[in-house]
Amino acid sequence: MALGSKLATALPFLFLAARINANSSITAFNLTAISAFNNASILECWQITLPLTISQTAGIQGAAVQQLGNVSSMVWSSLPGGFAGSPHPAPSVQYNVILSGTLHVTIPNSSQEVTVVSGKRSLLIAADTANVSRTGHISSLLGKEQGTSLMIPTANNEIPPHKVIHAGACGKRDLEL
Repeated sequence: MALGSKLATALPFLFLAARINANSSITAFNLTAISAFNNASILECWQITLPLTISQTAGIQGAAVQQLGNVSSMVWSSLPGGFAGSPHPAPSVQYNVILSGTLHVTIPNSSQEVTVVSGKRSLLIAADTANVSRTGHISSLLGKEQGTSLMIPTANNEIPPHKVIHAGACGKRDLEL
């Protein structure tokens, strides 16, 4: 059984946990979304509206836990440094976690772009599937470092419950954990 299948079987839903201490409180979970409007891909800053809770589970007690919805599988990907992508829609509605490298996403015929550096702010969602976007987006790697990521399609291509915080990619302040 592939790693992705094992993880998808073991985890019926995807969640993110962040430690909370006395000086911080996480009240919302935001991420950059590649979505679509009028058949063209766009970037938006989304806030997931599924409940954000404080875990009582042993081992992660006190952690903020954000459910992100059901997932169907998990794929690990590796691209060479300097990879220059071409326009494409998302193959499915999917979360992308940048594990290493620096991803640069641009939107054709637009000035919208986002640079995602691996680390705690490296989760985004691609929802610009072919049925809603003719233009797609372009994913490239900056620098010489190899890029690795996890691509995690949602179950049944479902877009998670969310509200749009603003047009364009989330800024650093939007992504504070």
